[in-house]
Amino acid sequence: MASKSWDGNASDSQSCKERAEALFTTFARSEAPRSLVADAKLSSEDNAVHLAKLGCITRIPATLKLVSQVISQALQGERWHDLDEGTRYQPMALCHYGMAQRWLVVSSQAALERAEKSLNTAQAALGAVSKAWRLRSCCCSLS
Repeated sequence: MASKSWDGNASDSQSCKERAEALFTTFARSEAPRSLVADAKLSSEDNAVHLAKLGCITRIPATLKLVSQVISQALQGERWHDLDEGTRYQPMALCHYGMAQRWLVVSSQAALERAEKSLNTAQAALGAVSKAWRLRSCCCSLS
């Protein structure tokens, strides 16, 4: 097993390419079986050709439009598997960056509760802004 940690203060964008090249070179020389586990930053179109050769486990950047589409599709599906109490997952097969991939969409009760709390906070803030706007509009019409 090989592992390397880089300076956490370094910019991911600046050093990711160098790190990826070092990983690809090391993996190309190492014996199989091997597994590359990486952060979402490694999952890019530029790295796809290398990742297709090596195989890896990585998060997919939530900023990709495809991610929300796959999550929506999974939420409509019925192929969920229980991981533990309150956590389930659904495997999804798709082609991304020109290579066949298997994604796992994970859903948890804790994540649902965090999302509901965020939504309630946003709705409360919107309600306060709306109320302030109505008051302002009312006061302005009296002048």
